[in-house]
Amino acid sequence: MIKIKNYFEIKEWFDNYIKNIIENNKNDKQCLEIKAKHCIRVSEIIEDIGKNCNLNESNIRLASIIGLLHDIGRFEQYIKYKTFSDAHSENHALLGETIIEKNKILEGINEHEKKIIVTSILNHNKNKIINHLNAEELFFTKLIRDADKIDIFNVLLEYYLQNNQHINPAVVLNFSETGIISSNNYIDFFAGKMLKLENISNLEEYKLLNISWIYDLNFKRSFEILHENKYIEKIIQTMQQNENLNRIKQTANNYIRSYLSN
Repeated sequence: MIKIKNYFEIKEWFDNYIKNIIENNKNDKQCLEIKAKHCIRVSEIIEDIGKNCNLNESNIRLASIIGLLHDIGRFEQYIKYKTFSDAHSENHALLGETIIEKNKILEGINEHEKKIIVTSILNHNKNKIINHLNAEELFFTKLIRDADKIDIFNVLLEYYLQNNQHINPAVVLNFSETGIISSNNYIDFFAGKMLKLENISNLEEYKLLNISWIYDLNFKRSFEILHENKYIEKIIQTMQQNENLNRIKQTANNYIRSYLSN
């Protein structure tokens, strides 16, 4: 059982790790702080979703730890490669696993719960969750995937709505602002498929990929947060006007409403 001291010890380690890594890499401060704040918010969002699923206090703390550590590999990734793109560096989830093991962050937590934490982190950024997870691993993996996406909506919207002036372009993986959405990406979206990052070549396609994350959300509370904050509507407002925009909005809204009505 996760004890409350486990969470606070890990949070203290996280805070010190972030403080030291920023002090030693001041030129990268902006991007590092964005990711640190993201991790903290994801920890809060995953608690929100977990409570809505009636998790007990021990499992809420377990979820919070997963949220806090899910992107721990991002910091070394950015320092080394100056990008948050796994395709142009290395898998940040695998890097995170290495950092967790190297720093013995999960010391004092039983092996069963350690496996849930690490498995969830390793699967949080995959296009599809790997097969053969047990029921607990799958549940917590779905929790972190939802919480992560919900906060990334928030981070990206800040960038999109400020006309790309105040956030490092690494936030949107350095995609070009010029370009149109390919017919194949439209076909996949309207077929109810989450778009694949390897098929994205510009910012407009990346925005459609963002919207397609709705197809990978798992919990009603996730859809409620999405709806309450009007994330999809706001992203669509930043996209280039074209004949498919109203259909994108209608398709997304119909999908979200189908979950909210259950």
